[in-house]
Amino acid sequence: MKTLFNRFDRLRLLALSVWALPLIALLPLGMLWLWQSKVLSGWLIAMVLCSAAGYGLQRWLLQRDRQLLAGAATHSDPRWPPKADGAWTSVEELAGQMQPEDWPLNEGSRLWTLGQNTLELVARYYHPTVERPLLELTVPHTLLIIERASRDLRITFTAQIPFSHSLTIGDLIRAYRWKATAERLLNVYRAGRLVINPADALLSEVWGRLRGQSYGMAWSELHRWLLREYVRKVGFYAIALYSGQLTLADAEPTVTATPLSRRDLKRAAAAVAPVAEPLRIVVLGRSNAGKSSLINALFGKLTAKFDVLPDTTAALTPYRLERDGLDAALIFDTPGCDTALLNEKALRKMVLDADLILWVCAAHRADRGLDRERLDAVRAWQAARPQIGRAHV
Repeated sequence: MKTLFNRFDRLRLLALSVWALPLIALLPLGMLWLWQSKVLSGWLIAMVLCSAAGYGLQRWLLQRDRQLLAGAATHSDPRWPPKADGAWTSVEELAGQMQPEDWPLNEGSRLWTLGQNTLELVARYYHPTVERPLLELTVPHTLLIIERASRDLRITFTAQIPFSHSLTIGDLIRAYRWKATAERLLNVYRAGRLVINPADALLSEVWGRLRGQSYGMAWSELHRWLLREYVRKVGFYAIALYSGQLTLADAEPTVTATPLSRRDLKRAAAAVAPVAEPLRIVVLGRSNAGKSSLINALFGKLTAKFDVLPDTTAALTPYRLERDGLDAALIFDTPGCDTALLNEKALRKMVLDADLILWVCAAHRADRGLDRERLDAVRAWQAARPQIGRAHV
C-alpha cells in the first residue's frame, strides 16, 4: 500500500481528496436524512430486495449464456474413423476438468502448457507404447494444429463474445495487474465504513456479496468456456491430423492448385491461339462528369466505381469488355483532367495508343473552357505524331 501511494504526488492526492469530499459526504448525509425521516429501514429493505432481484436476473442470464456457449462448443467430426472416438472422449474429459483458477488468462506460459498437455494426450492415445509420444509430432504439424485451432477460436470468440473486437491484450493484463491493488483499497474502505456506520456496512456487504457473486459467476463461466474451447480446438485438429484428414497445405485443397495442375494450366494457356488486337477506348473528361457511369452503361452492369463525390477514379484503370467470349475492347477509365491525379505522361501514351477517345462533359456545367483546353492538347499530341493513326474523338 505504501509503495502505491509513493508513486503519486501527495499534493495531487490531497487535491483529489478535497474535490471528492463533497461526493463522498453524500452517503453518510443521505443515510442521516433517511434516519431522521424514519425511512432508513424501508430503504435498506428495498436495497436488499432489489439486490436479490438483480441477483436472480443475473442467475437467469447466466443459465441462458451457458446454453448459448454450449451450442457454440466444438464437437467431433462424423467423418473421423471409429478409433478417433476414444481420443475425442479423452479430450472432452480434459476439457471438463478446466477450472479458471488453475489456468489464468494472463499467463501465456500456462496456456501454452495446456495446449501441450492436450497434444500429448492425443499423441499418447495413438502411440501408447512410446515413452514420449509428443516428440513423434513434427514441428510443421504442430504449428499447423496451433494455426487452425487459433483461427477457429478467433472466429468463435468474435461471434459469441460481445465487444471482443475492442478488447485488447493490454486491457486484460492491466485488469489483472490492478486487481490485487483494487482489492486492498476496497478492504481499507470497507473497514473504515464498518467503524463509522456498522448497520450500513453490514447491509452493503450483503448487497456487494450478491452483486460480486453474480458478476463473478458470469466471468468464471466465460473463462471456463474459453479454456474448454481451447482444449477442444487443439484436440480436434490433433485428432484430425492423426486420422489423416489434416495436411500441410497452406490453404484448403480447392483454393490452391497443385504443382501438376499449375503446369498443365500453363501448357493449356500456351496452346491457346493468340487473341486479336482489341479496340482501345479511352474515356476522358473532368472529375464527376460521368465517365465511370458511361463505362457502366457500356458494360450493362456496375463495373467502374462512381460516386457523387469527385475523384472516385484515382488512376488509369483498364476494363476488359467481352462479347461471346472474345475481347471486344479495352476501356480505360481516367481521373478527372482537372485534378492532380491525372498523370500527363501516362495519359499522353494512352491517347497515342488509343483507337477511340470518348470525351465526357457534364450537361449542367457551362464552363467548358478547361475541357476545350485539354482537348486541344490531346489533338496537339496526335498532330505531333502523324506517323501514328489518329484516334477518333
